[in-house]
Amino acid sequence: WKSSHLYLLGAVYREEGQWIHRQWFCQRPGEEKEVLLQFSELLNSHQWLIHYNGNTFDVPYLMHKFTFYNIRQSWEHLSQLDLYQELLPYKKLLGLKHMRQKDLEILSGINRDDPFSGGELISHYQEYLKSGDKELYEILSLHNREDVEGMLQLLPLLLIPELFQGN
Repeated sequence: WKSSHLYLLGAVYREEGQWIHRQWFCQRPGEEKEVLLQFSELLNSHQWLIHYNGNTFDVPYLMHKFTFYNIRQSWEHLSQLDLYQELLPYKKLLGLKHMRQKDLEILSGINRDDPFSGGELISHYQEYLKSGDKELYEILSLHNREDVEGMLQLLPLLLIPELFQGN
């Protein structure tokens, strides 16, 4: 968090019976604080935060960024569900070598257009900052959109533990 810039946050949430997908993109690193403020507003108006492996990376990263910018954000009101942590005990049962979100999506028959990993996209964002190339923006946006929407599609996998509890 000290040596990197937040460049894109995405969320899917329910509002008035509709699923809404929202993205906050930093056209330049100086917009990081504003993106965090807007994301904070969304967090404050919801009770749940569902993520994929967010316990080890995303949530601590964001918490550090909120602290750095002196943005008061209460995480205590949020119930959190980390799909990675919930499904990790079933990795062997599912026949997976890795537990990346994309691995579970493939297992579930979910097709993605995005061929990149999150780590590969850092250089794409750096190039976007230099060039402003709309195609690079579209690549970054697509990856984030497919990640957050993919999490919704993975939610039925949470029924696996129910099978072992006799439900």
